[in-house]
Amino acid sequence: MGKKIKSIVTKVREEKRKGGLIGLNEQRRYETTEKIINASKDLFAVRGYEKTTTREIAEAAGILNGSLFHLFPTKEDILKGVMVSIYGDALEEAERYLRGRKDIIITVGYPAALELYAAYKDPRASELLFEAHSSWKVMNGLVDRSMEWTESRLNGFGSDEEKESYRLNYILIWGCLGALISECHHGQPRGFDIALRSILKVICSLNEIPIEDADTVVSKLGEILRDGKTVISKFDFK
Repeated sequence: MGKKIKSIVTKVREEKRKGGLIGLNEQRRYETTEKIINASKDLFAVRGYEKTTTREIAEAAGILNGSLFHLFPTKEDILKGVMVSIYGDALEEAERYLRGRKDIIITVGYPAALELYAAYKDPRASELLFEAHSSWKVMNGLVDRSMEWTESRLNGFGSDEEKESYRLNYILIWGCLGALISECHHGQPRGFDIALRSILKVICSLNEIPIEDADTVVSKLGEILRDGKTVISKFDFK
């Protein structure tokens, strides 16, 4: 999802929550974007990303091809819109289960754990996450969304230089995460606990976070993810 589209969607959602007024053009743009994302998610669930065409998405959304390409110039942009939307909704929902937790490892590790859990739970989610991590544009969107969420929970990353350093770390982490999701997608999974323990070690090493008992952190994250059924349902493509 492009920054302009994302800002419109975010603004409209915030105004709706506040009961405020929004411009008619922004409202229409928001509604059309939501139609495209919802139609794409439904089609990806049935046909998969590769077999779904943009013409099918436009027809399912009830719009013209030109309207679709005006908002999403490429199919890759549509995938980014779908995945960032799902991922963002899941992270927002996760606040219900993480409220009051101060453990920095849980906070920093949760977004990656969420992706892994979704990939291991649902083959279609695994396929779409694999496609997402195969695209720099889509992965970049997931990194941005994850950083926004983590920054809000940590009350900021510090200076611009420190934030850029965190961003580089996130890109490296998401590269490793993509490799683990690829293994899962291609039928060679290591097992969720083993994969999560591996990515946690990468996260802690890059961010210089001491981790004395990785097994306990894996257990805690697994418990949070299993309890958060409304969170993982955002990745439900069945």
